[in-house]
Amino acid sequence: MADVTASPGSTDRYARRVYLQIITLAIFCHASFVVIYALLSFTALVVYNVCSVAFYLVMFVAARRGMFRLAVSLIHLEVCLFVIAATVLGGWSLGTHLYLIAMASLVYFCPFQRRYIPYLFSALEIAVFLALRLWSIGGTACYPAPSGWISSALYLYSACACFAIILYAAFASGLSAAVTRKALQDENASLARLADHDQLTGLLNRRAFLTRLNAAMDAPLVLAMGDVDDFKAVNDTYGHACGDFVLRELAALMTRRCGDGATLCRWGGEEFLLLFPGQGPEEVSATVSALLRDIEGHAFPHEKQDIRITMTFGLCPRDGEMDSARLIRMADARLYEGKARGKNCVVW
Repeated sequence: MADVTASPGSTDRYARRVYLQIITLAIFCHASFVVIYALLSFTALVVYNVCSVAFYLVMFVAARRGMFRLAVSLIHLEVCLFVIAATVLGGWSLGTHLYLIAMASLVYFCPFQRRYIPYLFSALEIAVFLALRLWSIGGTACYPAPSGWISSALYLYSACACFAIILYAAFASGLSAAVTRKALQDENASLARLADHDQLTGLLNRRAFLTRLNAAMDAPLVLAMGDVDDFKAVNDTYGHACGDFVLRELAALMTRRCGDGATLCRWGGEEFLLLFPGQGPEEVSATVSALLRDIEGHAFPHEKQDIRITMTFGLCPRDGEMDSARLIRMADARLYEGKARGKNCVVW
């Protein structure tokens, strides 16, 4: 069963559209019965169907506001009341009992948290159907039965309408399943991104970056490790909220400068790793040096303060049979060599 609850997102929008379409069909159906029963001079049924049209207009508004549970519950009850009224007043030959079969099959859509509730409605409709059938054996309708061809035409009209409801429900259920699958795929993609990316900066996290690095180790590459100089002073002076802001802005700045040719990672704290596959040390050194100048000349505005920072980078090209762990250690060693030289520099 497609469980379409009133939740944000594409599934909720689809459920609302389906319910609105079903209610619209019901409005036209009852409007047609107003005309049919007026021609047959079934005054009580004319009045009932006028009220039903008004009822479904209210349900249309309720469904638009997301009140699916209320709308679906009342619609099932209204159908039962309509069939009882039409059968008792006009007789079994009108064929309105067929709508109970159509409604009993609508367990495709479940706006309820408890999945058994649609089956309770179906059980109610089956019980009403059987009770009316037993009543029709010995009971007499209030209005005289229409002539033979009129009675057959009314029965066929109800049968066609019920088949249309069942087929539409089956079609809509298939679409609902497709929408649910798409929503699930989108949710899985979102979860995968959350699992692979640092929540503060949006860069790859350590685990995801190591996967990318190990996959790239068979080809030439350069690894750069960068660290914000004296970042503790930023946190101590301006607060950790300011420090987080600087890291987010810094990640965006590095992404713009390095472009698609590099894979960036927040390695931890204020340390970053930059992977440059298929590039040589001279090319990477030029890119990182330009990045260094960008950072040095960039003001990070936070609460009317322009925060200034610098970074130090250590570069290490992959050499021979060097594995990823050794590559990272070499880049780290060159980073701290740059720190010892006075910071705000690139060492390779």
